Amino acid sequence: MKKLLCVCSEVHTGMRDFAIPLIKAAADNYDVQAIFVKNPEHDNGMLEKLVDPAYSHIISQPNNKVYKVLNRLFPLKLKRTIDEICKKHQIDTIWLMTGDIMCAPFLKHLLRRYTVFYTVHDLFPHNEHSLSAWTFRHYWNIKKIKERKRRGMSVLSSIAEYFLFTRNFQKLLYGNKILITSSKAQYDYIKHYMPEKVVHYHPFPSLINEYREEKTCPEILGTKDYILYFSNINPYKGVDTLYEAFTTDCRLKDFHLVIAGNGIIYFQRAHEQEQNVTFINRFILDEEIPTLFRNACAVVLPYRNATQSGNTSYVFYHQKPLLVTNIEYFREVCIEGKTALFCEPDNVKSMQKALERLMLDTDWSIMKTYQKEAYEKIYSQRTIASYLSNIFQ
Repeated sequence: MKKLLCVCSEVHTGMRDFAIPLIKAAADNYDVQAIFVKNPEHDNGMLEKLVDPAYSHIISQPNNKVYKVLNRLFPLKLKRTIDEICKKHQIDTIWLMTGDIMCAPFLKHLLRRYTVFYTVHDLFPHNEHSLSAWTFRHYWNIKKIKERKRRGMSVLSSIAEYFLFTRNFQKLLYGNKILITSSKAQYDYIKHYMPEKVVHYHPFPSLINEYREEKTCPEILGTKDYILYFSNINPYKGVDTLYEAFTTDCRLKDFHLVIAGNGIIYFQRAHEQEQNVTFINRFILDEEIPTLFRNACAVVLPYRNATQSGNTSYVFYHQKPLLVTNIEYFREVCIEGKTALFCEPDNVKSMQKALERLMLDTDWSIMKTYQKEAYEKIYSQRTIASYLSNIFQ
């Protein structure tokens, strides 16, 4: 049986929940070991509860800010741990799963000793070549600069971001011969424009964890049957389009919209029209996610573009009527009129018509049946394991 080491060194919540089901699926066919690097400031012990101690090794980032930077520049503990585990378990294949820019400084060392597979999450930044996208992108940058100034930060942080993150991603992308992606469009692009690469595809896994302590967001305690947006608030995710479509549509006045996610609210709010809108503008805790979806009556994902998204797994698992935009990734995982309704991205009128159709003229029971079938077909451990069995042959 092939022996595989899965490296998860960028374990914020999204990457953690991406990696864990893939590792479980890989364990169906391979002898697996896994390394997780956790940030003790952001992890409240949930990682230990979610991973299998039989094959998981958890190391911590330093708490001190100076040591954190030094650890990014010279991640000796991670390098040493990888070599020790590979030697102990006679592993010759490594899967860098979570961006893993911490591995960039010693990538050449890994390539000399092991066969390395690298998962590409976002080949390009989230943007579009249009005037509106340019405006949103630069407006967003101005907001970030103002926020950084307020916090006493400077342009040095942008320089550090390049050298510690962007440049290291480029090293990993161009240095690795074998790439993996969960986006069919991204897979096709790499095959066409990077013919020297060996590229593999597997579906984006379910973000549903087996272990969840549950609590309700205090901002919506007692509120149910709302339309839900759940994700970070970024211009490319089109929250402004959803907000305007909902608040200006009189046919939706009997419904409630909940916008839940961290990030700067980059668009102008009309407070006098927000009687039926609730913002939960913060990081959503692990324990709050299940009830957030369970108490919703429908979900909207108004993205302008997306390489991939795990939010459809939440929706299909909880079987909630869904509205998505007509972009490549959602066309990969959703079926118009069956698992979701579609509208045009960055188009208020199109979203209003689709929202009205979803909330007033759609048989939700049929959509929920299709979603239940789609969850098993796309997101089940058996499905993911079958893809992985063809990757690590």
